[in-house]
Amino acid sequence: MDVLDTRTSEAVLEIARVLYSCAATWESPVLAKQWLKSGVPALGGESPVSLLDTHEGRRWIIEVLRKIEGGQFS
Repeated sequence: MDVLDTRTSEAVLEIARVLYSCAATWESPVLAKQWLKSGVPALGGESPVSLLDTHEGRRWIIEVLRKIEGGQFS
């Protein structure tokens, strides 16, 4: 069995945290999935799923989710 290197392991865990936060924010797997695939103005029109491959993209998604939870739907 192959073991993930530290960098890959951290990226996988961070992606899991983003997906968990998304599901918790939208309180529905269906709504979370729709949001992840749609263009989000607060993300420069990018879909969140397109930003998951970088640390900065994941950080940006988390920021936007926190704003949504706070009632800021920009």
